[in-house]
Amino acid sequence: MRTKVLLVSLMVSLFFVGQAIGQENKVSGKVISGEDRTPLLGVNIVVKNTIRGTTTDMDGQYALENISPQDTLVFSYIGFRREQTPIRGRGVINLTMTPQAVAGDAVVVIGYGTQQRRDITSAVSSLQDFAFNQGATTDPQNLLQSRIPGVVVTQVNGDVGAAPLIRIRGGTSVSASNEPMIVIDGVPVSSASASPGGPGNGDVIGRNPIDTPLSTLNPYDIASVDVLKDASSAAIYGARGGNGVILITTKKGRPGGYSLTYDGYTSTASQSNKLNLMTAQEYREFAGRLGVAVEGPANTDWQDAIVRTAVSQYHNLTFSSGTEATQYLVSMNYLDEQGIVLGSERTRIAGRVNLDHTMFENKLRLGMRFNPTFIKRHNTPYPQEGGFEGGVFSQVYKMIPTQPVVLSNGAYFEYPNPGIRNPVALVEKIDDETETLRLFFNGTAEYDLFSSLTGKINLGLDRTNATRNTYQPRSLPYAAAFGGRADNRSNQNQNALFEGTLNYRANIGASHKLEAWGGYTFQEFEDQSFNVTAQGFVTDGWSFNNLSGGSDFSVRPESFQAKNRLISFLGRVNYNISDKYLLQAALRREGSSRFGADKKWGMFPSASAGWRLSQESFLKNSSSVNDLKLRVSYGKAGNQDIGNFRSLLILGPGANAVIGDQVRTGVSPTQLAIPISNGKRPASSISASTSAYGMTEFPARSIGIIKKPPICCWSSPFRSRPWFRPGSIM
Repeated sequence: MRTKVLLVSLMVSLFFVGQAIGQENKVSGKVISGEDRTPLLGVNIVVKNTIRGTTTDMDGQYALENISPQDTLVFSYIGFRREQTPIRGRGVINLTMTPQAVAGDAVVVIGYGTQQRRDITSAVSSLQDFAFNQGATTDPQNLLQSRIPGVVVTQVNGDVGAAPLIRIRGGTSVSASNEPMIVIDGVPVSSASASPGGPGNGDVIGRNPIDTPLSTLNPYDIASVDVLKDASSAAIYGARGGNGVILITTKKGRPGGYSLTYDGYTSTASQSNKLNLMTAQEYREFAGRLGVAVEGPANTDWQDAIVRTAVSQYHNLTFSSGTEATQYLVSMNYLDEQGIVLGSERTRIAGRVNLDHTMFENKLRLGMRFNPTFIKRHNTPYPQEGGFEGGVFSQVYKMIPTQPVVLSNGAYFEYPNPGIRNPVALVEKIDDETETLRLFFNGTAEYDLFSSLTGKINLGLDRTNATRNTYQPRSLPYAAAFGGRADNRSNQNQNALFEGTLNYRANIGASHKLEAWGGYTFQEFEDQSFNVTAQGFVTDGWSFNNLSGGSDFSVRPESFQAKNRLISFLGRVNYNISDKYLLQAALRREGSSRFGADKKWGMFPSASAGWRLSQESFLKNSSSVNDLKLRVSYGKAGNQDIGNFRSLLILGPGANAVIGDQVRTGVSPTQLAIPISNGKRPASSISASTSAYGMTEFPARSIGIIKKPPICCWSSPFRSRPWFRPGSIM
């Protein structure tokens, strides 16, 4: 009997111990807002220094198991102050989170920093990932179409991956670039395409603007897009802000657990509209009324002959995780896209690693972004300015519908007229391939020197290698004239960035907030290119893979290298009075190597102010007005996209001379120097075909005195001044 009592007592004891252990291993609770006492959905709750965590449900409830009494929970939620709560053996931990900003107020990325949406005093628009255009999205520009006021995105042609025309509040320049500046994760990148153009000017191969920095980005990696639209907001980017600025921020990893996401689709595309051209029967009837004999028994729709139903597929896999100290995101995506025109194809493989880490009690914050992208495409000879070689669409309009695409002997039908080409032969016989490899790296380090002073270093490297190989076969009538032609073209672009900044924040009394920021930036762009051409092949079998198989190398090889640099000193001050009066002023002093000796540096000031009427006594308690703000702004931004060496003397091969019995290649000026001194041309200078700053073109003239030259002015982002004056020596 005694044994049974002891056994029962032991079982009861074990039961209560088990209950106690179970209670110690589990923590649950509820998280609410300190502003309106409502439950918060999606609060991140992580066990400090681990990857274990969870999120709150729609009732603000959460639960965690296998928790030690010595653990600490970390609560984080956008718009609220981050909280750390030691467990200390408790089984229930409820938390009221304190708003760090107005609940629901978005954080907007501005130049070199962020700001609360409600405190913005200039024209800045934002688009978060949840508001992007839905559907089959292949490029970032598709996310923006018709989504941001004042930003117009236009697809200029139907080639897959073709660069769009993006205009922010319209064009601003007549002869310089109108493309907006693009900043990816804090690194300004070139908006130009790195892909080599086709051989010749405006020929059948064309110079398609493809594979820009935007088209190399995976749209599913983007967290937000912010657009600086007016001069006040864009002036912080100085000589590059004149056309507006697009700021792209990619996604980060989140602490707590693991997240694995797959996105994918398969889509089809087809021609939606056709030109109303004559059918073969209509053409025969029309020719008959004119008394013209019609050749050919075929019934060919040449528009249908060059298009197809294109099939594309996209796959994206994203993995993210992290602890309170370290968060990371890794993504891989694959795009295989067909264009509706025969031969138009693009394959893109891209990866991304985003890493964030904090040390020394969150005083040191490190960030790294690495994005490799490989693109391979087959180009279509579509340009309308095809010249004697023709372009696909222009030839469609010329071809007679009574002629077949392919003759009975298997050869493509061709007209003896050299100005008319078989468009199907063009798209199927020309080999034109482009390969682009882009490596993007960005590293940041922030350290809190004091509670109110933070230093930051930002390093960036953006390198692109692109090659374009083209073969125009002997089987095409126009190419048979030179025995087929193979072209190999390559471009290498590199962009290196260094930025060092300091940010000071202070609260002055209970109602004044001051933020002062300043720094130094250095950026260098380097471009290299190489082109080689061979003609006179005995067979088309080699395509562009054996240039030594050609017998004619009369087209001279070309090579090129250029650098340009930007150096800047910049600063900004924000002042907030009672959350009612908002002031901001910024100044950037920037130098560009692209400009003449007397105009390399410029000042770009900006100022803006806001008055939050909703904080005034007559509106503060209004039930119909939540937030009402008046703002006014001023700024000066520039445009340095005029090309390199526009003010310098450039020498090149030319001026051939006969020495002895041989023709020798000499060196002569291909562009004459146009220095500026006090707004006048020096007496020893010679006018060239373009102005020093690439803004206005003038005809070339010889040395001499022009008594009554035309009055014309150039403009630069630094200053406007007459390019030359009546009576000046040309």
